[in-house]
Amino acid sequence: MKGIIFTEFIAFMEAAHGPDFSDDVIYESGLAERAAYTSVGTYDFSQMQMLLTAFCKKSNSGLPDALRSYGRFLSRTFQSKHRDMYAQYPDIIEFVSSVENHIHMEVRKLYPDAQLPRFDVLERTPDRLVISYRSCRPLVDLAAGLIEGSAAFYGQEATVRHRRQVADDGEFHIIELDAQQAVLQ
Repeated sequence: MKGIIFTEFIAFMEAAHGPDFSDDVIYESGLAERAAYTSVGTYDFSQMQMLLTAFCKKSNSGLPDALRSYGRFLSRTFQSKHRDMYAQYPDIIEFVSSVENHIHMEVRKLYPDAQLPRFDVLERTPDRLVISYRSCRPLVDLAAGLIEGSAAFYGQEATVRHRRQVADDGEFHIIELDAQQAVLQ
């Protein structure tokens, strides 16, 4: 897993609860000796699971809510670092529709070893998008938070729901995105 996910998770904890809380989570996760993350490094997903478990325990929050909140936070980081990428699309529906064939393609150029989730568009209208989400990691709530946070970039309200599906080739999720058109100011 790419290091930016770790470094931004620590920033998320600090923004939400302060640096002492973040230090406590790292210590309680058992990663104090290994938690020197860099944004360009690559780390084992099990370390993120350990951080998430300790975060949920210390903050008394459920994993889905924690991941969704973190996804909204991470979205703001991506918007700041990749504003030009967001600006290429007129709204959240177009943006999310482009993830697999444009955004992930660009990420793979930079990080050929990245294990990215797969987004396949199943249904698309101007205010609704249904995609299948396949990942080797249980992070669908992080994806939902990223979508919600990205909608804010476009000035749109978004409702994001997902449900688990099982097929012969494995488990995946259906993500439904309903978006209201941006209000002009």
